[in-house]
Amino acid sequence: MTNDHAPPDPRKLTFSQARGLEELPGTLALGELSTELRILLWEAFDAAIEAGSYGSMLMDRDWEDVVVALARRYLHVPSEDLSYEQRFWGRFTAVGPVREAFRPFFLGGTPYNRILDLVQDAMRHDQCPPEFIVAVR
Repeated sequence: MTNDHAPPDPRKLTFSQARGLEELPGTLALGELSTELRILLWEAFDAAIEAGSYGSMLMDRDWEDVVVALARRYLHVPSEDLSYEQRFWGRFTAVGPVREAFRPFFLGGTPYNRILDLVQDAMRHDQCPPEFIVAVR
């Protein structure tokens, strides 16, 4: 009988794993995203939010359209929850509320398929920043 799993490469183990103080890294089950991948996807999305802002307070109009559409579809959040009203200029989507809304989606208990749906949807949008697409690939 052969073993289907090769032993882990000891050069890739942490000290604690090599000494048996922590579990060895296992294979992810089908339908899981590692915590590290969730963080990387969030950081790519967050970087797009930052890049799509001007004065790091308000969102650029193109990226605002993408974010608002994603918030409605995946977070069930209306656009006014992501914005604030300015007396003379009207309503603008603000970076802070957008980050607050999306961060738990990526880093919380959201099923892996919903996160990947959102990422794919964002990448397919005509106004998706190219930096986001490059970061995800």
